[in-house]
Amino acid sequence: MSESSFDNIIHAPVRLRICGLLHQADNLDFAVLQDALEVSDATLSKNVKVLASAGYVSSGKNASVDRRDARQIT
Repeated sequence: MSESSFDNIIHAPVRLRICGLLHQADNLDFAVLQDALEVSDATLSKNVKVLASAGYVSSGKNASVDRRDARQIT
């Protein structure tokens, strides 16, 4: 039996909540995560970058079908 340990990367409260939300979906828009977590852009961005650097999540930008301009969504 393997021993459980505390992982500072994933067990930080906001990052754990991000993983909990993403566990239920293949992907979520940045704005959807931000609304669900009720955190600032900077807080969410920082925590997603930490999780992505550790290999827990991936992040990318795509064109939005709802926008008529060239801006992309994360």
